Amino acid sequence: MISLGATMDIQKSEPISDNSPPNGNPNVFGSSTATKSRLARDIDFTSPITSRLKQLVNNEYLSDVVFRVGKAGVLIHAHKIIITLGSEVFYAQINGHFAEAKANKDFAPVIVTDIEPDIFTEVLKHIYYENVNITASNMLDIYYASEKYLLDILSLKCQEAFYNKISEKNVLAIFEHNRKYKFDVVDRICLEMICDNPLKFFKQKGFLELSNEGLIMITDRPAINCLKGQLQEVIESWEGENGPSSIVLDSKEVLCEKLHFFSETSFSTNVDTSFRLTVESPANLYGMGVLVGAKSQIKTPAEVEIIVMVENKLLASKKVPILNNLRTYDIMFEKQTIDNCTVQVTIKKPLYLENVQLLHFTKFQLISTDIQNKCKITCCSDGYQQNCSTEYHYCSYGSSIVVNCVSYLMCQAMDDQISQ
Repeated sequence: MISLGATMDIQKSEPISDNSPPNGNPNVFGSSTATKSRLARDIDFTSPITSRLKQLVNNEYLSDVVFRVGKAGVLIHAHKIIITLGSEVFYAQINGHFAEAKANKDFAPVIVTDIEPDIFTEVLKHIYYENVNITASNMLDIYYASEKYLLDILSLKCQEAFYNKISEKNVLAIFEHNRKYKFDVVDRICLEMICDNPLKFFKQKGFLELSNEGLIMITDRPAINCLKGQLQEVIESWEGENGPSSIVLDSKEVLCEKLHFFSETSFSTNVDTSFRLTVESPANLYGMGVLVGAKSQIKTPAEVEIIVMVENKLLASKKVPILNNLRTYDIMFEKQTIDNCTVQVTIKKPLYLENVQLLHFTKFQLISTDIQNKCKITCCSDGYQQNCSTEYHYCSYGSSIVVNCVSYLMCQAMDDQISQ
């Protein structure tokens, strides 16, 4: 039995010196960012177990191992009994035949040069009390550390964060950061997002800041939702900022599906088209194929301008040659969610060709496909349009006239993208 006097002796004993390192060795640690050794009165003895352990993270109190971390060599304190039970690697470093194990016998710091102090501290927080602050900016670094120290649970938390925190706002930065680590799971998530809606990312400053390796990884993808010419243009812009890339583009497929129209054809002098798209399940629109073909002989080379708008918002314009034979031109733009929207397509002819008749469909009839059946996409004439845009004027049509210059829509069901 411990007497009251003995208890009082414990309470009145001298506190541990703020500057005393473990085992009284005065030359072990040097300067440190760790919190000063806690006096007994500074410790909350009534806190839950996780809070008690939280107090020990990077704390000199009873610390018996120190790490020199990062480029600056910041000293971080730990406790062997805790970290060796939390990580096989720490166990081997402290107790095995590694240089670190031998060095620790003389209380020399364990050198960690490939992880920065803030990340190493998050690793310790996970080991000590299973709490870690994973953000979009640090998750790759924490994942690297978790893989290095064989922390499976922490690795799983990071992988979950990849799916939840990579977004259109940060995907280019994260993809470029991953050139340091080359994690397959991160590259896969980033490349799928970039290639799904590339025209959005081509306009961002971060695209021009990609490394040559990152640019090649994107341009080497066999399928991407843009045209080869659009990809070539952004490569040239990148080269203007960074120098030659020596990339030679090959043919590309698109990730989205083509939803074709089918009906009888006719010719009209004006084939400006307006139709209403409706869906029962979410779908995205990436582009379309537009019919361009003249009925009469065109003696001199000429161009027409194809203009695509959704809900009066300009998405794309492209000048293409007009020929006597029929041709379908692909027009691709940033991904648009189809939600009961009006699509408007104008073919602007030069004045001297204003009487030339162009080919068009006479109905908005879609061929049944998997995506059409899944999303229940329907298309119907939007009647006649009057001044849909101050810049692009749509001629009025009688309600009995149907003019459709669109050969197919480039769509994809949103749940298909999620499953990828």
